[in-house]
Amino acid sequence: MKLSEIMTQNPQVIDPRETVGQAFHTMTLGGIRHLPVVERGRLIGIVTDRDLRAYAGSPEVLVGWIMTADPKVGKPDEDAREVARRMAEMKIGCLPVVDELGGVVGIVTIVDILTGFAKLSDQGPPAPAA
Repeated sequence: MKLSEIMTQNPQVIDPRETVGQAFHTMTLGGIRHLPVVERGRLIGIVTDRDLRAYAGSPEVLVGWIMTADPKVGKPDEDAREVARRMAEMKIGCLPVVDELGGVVGIVTIVDILTGFAKLSDQGPPAPAA
């Protein structure tokens, strides 16, 4: 199973010049917990709901100041099992998925991985090779 099969495509993103207040609003409206930070069409960081909670009393702080810069990423054609292993080893809950130019094409979360693996288990074992 490829990452492209389980990722959330075209996720909501945020500009580093937006504020913590704006990021919190975007997350709340979208029911999401992770926002890739994009500048000029390229991924430069990620901000999570946990990051925002740390700055709840300072809604005017810019996302670019609190984001995790240069986050780990996945590629759409990567094997989902390998990505799941990497995420577990690094203890991270999401991974932006980028194209060859660094543009965000998706995001994969622990929930996406669990959902994908649950669908596989519902299908049963793969058919033997002919």
